[in-house]
Formats: sequence, C-alpha cells, structure tokens
Amino acid sequence: MRCWPHVVAAVAAAAPPVAEKKLLYPIMIQGGPNNQYQQFLESMVLAKALRRKIVLAPFLSWPGGGDRQRVHAFRATFDVDAVKRFVDVVSTKDMGEAGTTIVAAGGAKKPKHELRVICGMAGIRGGWCATQATSTPLLTPAARQRCRAREKTWGSFARCLSENYNDRVLGAALWASMNGLYGQRALRKPRTLQAVRALRRAPAIREKAAQLRTKLFGDRPYLCAHIRRVENAQRCRDGGSVRAPQVSC
Repeated sequence: MRCWPHVVAAVAAAAPPVAEKKLLYPIMIQGGPNNQYQQFLESMVLAKALRRKIVLAPFLSWPGGGDRQRVHAFRATFDVDAVKRFVDVVSTKDMGEAGTTIVAAGGAKKPKHELRVICGMAGIRGGWCATQATSTPLLTPAARQRCRAREKTWGSFARCLSENYNDRVLGAALWASMNGLYGQRALRKPRTLQAVRALRRAPAIREKAAQLRTKLFGDRPYLCAHIRRVENAQRCRDGGSVRAPQVSC
C-alpha cells in the first residue's frame, strides 16, 4: 500500500491536539522524613484519582541530624520506576511554573511560612511561590453536600471535590486525608496498598540495607521497631501509660 506524503500531512493536521496532562505538586510541610513520606503517599493517591501527573518533589532531612546535605532529590531517595507503575510522574525541572491554588485536606497545616523553603529547595518559580498563597480546604460542608450524590466509583468523590480547580500545576497539602477523601478504611483499600508498594526506597538504598541486614542478622529472623526519641523520654516517667504504651518503656 502506497501512502502519499500530502495525505499523511493532511491526516496529521486534522487530528485533534493531545491535551497536556495536568500536574499535582505535593506540599510536604508536616515535619521530618517519615511525615513527608506519608504526605507524598497521600498525594500519589490523589494524583491518581484526579488523573494528574505527580511532581517528584525533593525531601528534606532533619536539621541537626548530622546530614551534610539537607535537600535530597526524589530519585536519590525513592525508586522512580516503581512510582511510575502506579501514577504518571514529572520532575521538578520539567514542571514549569507553579499554579495559583493549593488545596488542603485532613489535618495539614496552612502552607504559608514553609512555602519559601519548599519553593527554594525545588527551584520552583511563579504561582504560589511568588504570592506565598494560603491553602483552600477541599472538604468544606458545601463541597461534601454537592459531591455526596455522585456515583461512588473509586476516586469520584475526590474528583468532584477538586473539579473547580483547573490549575495546570495544583498544589496539595495533605495529612491524614485518606478516610475523608476515599471513605472509611481507605488505608486498607487495594488502590492505597498499590501506592504503598510503589513508594519504595531507591535501589542503592535497598542494596545497602540488604548488606547491613546480612551483616547483622545473617539468615536469622528479626523484628524492626521505630523507637521515637523525645516523645518516649516525655512519656516514660510512669513506665508507659496504658493508653499509649511505649516500646522503650
């Protein structure tokens, strides 16, 4: 079959343009690396629900923790290829200017004072970086009422809540937002568990962890526990309360 160049050009010109996929930037302002992990995980799930790409924001280590480099590129911390299997991604370098809207859900703080740090460490320009914008809550009583009657497919409630925000790059400040956006027991739902499996450490970190595990334990079974420092010191005076017993007590 012979295909003439002018016919191909005409067909290409007649084809509708492919719409550029919108982005979601995780505003991670709740504290240390573990908290940032939770915020990024919640942002991954929201980006999936809104059919947006997630921006691979850098992570910030604890001040005074002995880390010479406080700002860590996402690729140096997490496995980008694994995240891609759950949601489309884009780098901070390729995201362009920030949008003008930041939505918030759960118990997230209002990202005003921290925006300067976030924008500086990621090299973001314009939008809420230039204006130091405050956030807009997603879960208002009016929005809940408007979206309550929508079809209950996965993510439809979150999409309904967000449908009035059309920024190309939408900021999202999320903290313990899963049940509010996706229903009770959202943390146990298959889509959430897919996101947890996708957000894993970078290959280099996993390799070093495997070497350390072999050195310390060999083939013996072991148990890992995350023991907090300051909180335990404050709560252990009575040997650990019945309400919240501490491992180190």
